Amino acid sequence: MPILAFLLVFGLCAFDAPLYTQPVVRVTFVNNDRAQRAVDNFDNVDHTTKQHITGQLLNTSRRGHLVRFGNTFSASGAMDARLRTGQSVFVQRQNGGYQMLDVKRDGVVLGLLAATLVLMALVVKRRVWLTFGSLFANVLLLLVTLHLETSPANQQLAYLLFSCMAVLFTLVTTVFIAGFSRQAAVIATATIGATGLAVALGYALFSLTNYRDLHIEAMNYVTQVPQLLFFVQIIIGSLGAVLDESNDIAVAVMQLPHDPKRGSRPEWRLGAT
Repeated sequence: MPILAFLLVFGLCAFDAPLYTQPVVRVTFVNNDRAQRAVDNFDNVDHTTKQHITGQLLNTSRRGHLVRFGNTFSASGAMDARLRTGQSVFVQRQNGGYQMLDVKRDGVVLGLLAATLVLMALVVKRRVWLTFGSLFANVLLLLVTLHLETSPANQQLAYLLFSCMAVLFTLVTTVFIAGFSRQAAVIATATIGATGLAVALGYALFSLTNYRDLHIEAMNYVTQVPQLLFFVQIIIGSLGAVLDESNDIAVAVMQLPHDPKRGSRPEWRLGAT
C-alpha cells in the first residue's frame, strides 16, 4: 500500500503544472558543452558544464510554447542539478527570455509523504490520528519559530525562541503520547531537564575553550554567528533522543506493579538500567 500510494501521487504530480502560477517547463532537448575545470578559494576542484535547454511550457497563458534557456551544473551536484529530457523545471521571465529557478520535485516529495503516512497508518492503526496531530502541531510550531527567527527585529532573541520551541515541542508531543497524566509530566520533566543539562554542558565546554576551533565552513558565506547554530543543534539533537528514551523508560517503569513494602527502589533500579 505505501508503494501504491507513492506511485499514485507521483503520477498525479506529473499533471499538476496548471496548479502553479510560476511557469513550468518540460525539457524536450538538451545540448551539453564541454566540461570546464573550476577551483574555489578552499582549493576544492570541480567541473562545471553549461547546458542549452529547449522545453515546452506546461502552464500560464503561453502553455504549449517552446522556450530556450541555459543551465550550468557541477560534477559534485552540491548546489545545482543536471537537466535531462523529460524533467520539469520552474522558470521565470527575465529580459525577454527565461531563466531556470529550480527542478520540479513535488512528485518525489509528495509521493514519499504519502507513502510515509500510509505506512504510519498501517503501523499505528487506531492511534494514527494522534500521531498525525502531533506531527502537524510540531511542524506548525517549527514554521512559526522560523518565521519569527528570520525577522530582523527578533534575531537577537534566537536563543530564547529555540529554547521555547524545544519546550513546546516536548509538551505537545508528550500530551499526544500520554495525554494529561502523571506519565506525561514525568516524560516532559525528564526531557526538558536533560536537554537543559546538555546545553549547559555545551556552554561550559565552549567557555573553557574560549570557542577555540569552533568552525563551520558555511559561515564563510553567511553573516550568522556559528555559536547560535551549535547551540540550536544541541537543543534539537538532544531533545529528540532524550524524549524517545525518557518515554520508553517511563512507560516501562509505570507498567510495573507497585508494592508499598518494597518502596520505589526496584522502579528506580529499572529506570537506571
